[in-house]
Amino acid sequence: WFFELLTFVNIYEKHRHMPHVFGVMLAVIRARDNFIRDRYEMNKSDRN
Repeated sequence: WFFELLTFVNIYEKHRHMPHVFGVMLAVIRARDNFIRDRYEMNKSDRN
């Protein structure tokens, strides 16, 4: 995920004049993280 973060920062540097794009990307990443966390929690409870 570190490489992803570097790419993300690089894109942000290029599109600094378009903060709404940065906001949308941040929201997408946050939603993806929540989705992954939810699936992980579900898998854990399934195993028990």
